[in-house]
Amino acid sequence: MRLVVLSEDQKKTILQECHNNPGTGNHSGVRATRDKVVAGSDAATDVSSMTQSKQCPLHPIKVKEPWAVLGMDLIGPLKPTERSHMYVLTITDLYTKWVMAEPLQTASTVDVATALVGKLYLFGMVKKIISDRGREFVNEACSNIERAQAKQKKHFEAKKRKRVRKCLLEAGDDVLIGETPLERKKGNSLQNKHKGPFTLTSVTNKGVATVRVEGKIQKMNVSHLRPYLRPKG
Repeated sequence: MRLVVLSEDQKKTILQECHNNPGTGNHSGVRATRDKVVAGSDAATDVSSMTQSKQCPLHPIKVKEPWAVLGMDLIGPLKPTERSHMYVLTITDLYTKWVMAEPLQTASTVDVATALVGKLYLFGMVKKIISDRGREFVNEACSNIERAQAKQKKHFEAKKRKRVRKCLLEAGDDVLIGETPLERKKGNSLQNKHKGPFTLTSVTNKGVATVRVEGKIQKMNVSHLRPYLRPKG
């Protein structure tokens, strides 16, 4: 099907669609765009001016180690999936060029920050995140990341306090020392799993115990110790 184009506005619209169609994701060059157009003698000039890229100054990014500087980009909106995902967040490690993609339902800073926090918890914090989404968007995303980290830290500390057991051992008590995982693996299953008794010389509030073993002082966690009750008589 052919369309006769008369006005300048129509001509620009048709050339733009032939050159870059966001619906299909097709981005044609000069020759492919010219082959799609049937026009007058000035068609080649119009196509060349449409497809010619503008020269912009380049600023190289110096990265010295993996997972130090990330590039972040947001693609969409796309056709919704069965789970209502319409956007794709791409995260690129600018040192190794490793790319990760996360589906998002919205382009809000909350969803972006949540996806970023998940990756940062897996691989660690980075020094810089580069994005073309604008300063306000990046600042709000970073604020959401900081709030998520503070919430995670608070949850972890509460969980850690819940797991801490009160130490019932005191300096001067006789204790037994449990075997290490390597010793248990090499030893006989019928043998005693504890050594001792030994004398507990000190224990800190953080659960670090000092035990005198065969004249030498050893430090270990109190979780490796068991109280030794001497037989009466």
